[in-house]
Amino acid sequence: MANQDAICDHIVAKLSNKLHEVREDKNISKNELSQRSGVSRAAIRRIEEGQRSPSLYILLMLCKAMDITLWELLKEVEK
Repeated sequence: MANQDAICDHIVAKLSNKLHEVREDKNISKNELSQRSGVSRAAIRRIEEGQRSPSLYILLMLCKAMDITLWELLKEVEK
């Protein structure tokens, strides 16, 4: 079970980094992303810092607000 937890933690960390990277590449501030997506700025910060695992719904809202597909985000995380 500990190994599975470590794998999950690794994936969440990669996802957090990728979300941050995409947001920065698109020059979108956390405030702007919050306004576009309806996700609070605090939640975005916690997700990007790896303190919170986003639900599928939140991921979809963030992806839509950044004009990317969920697949575009996740395919990079899988590597």
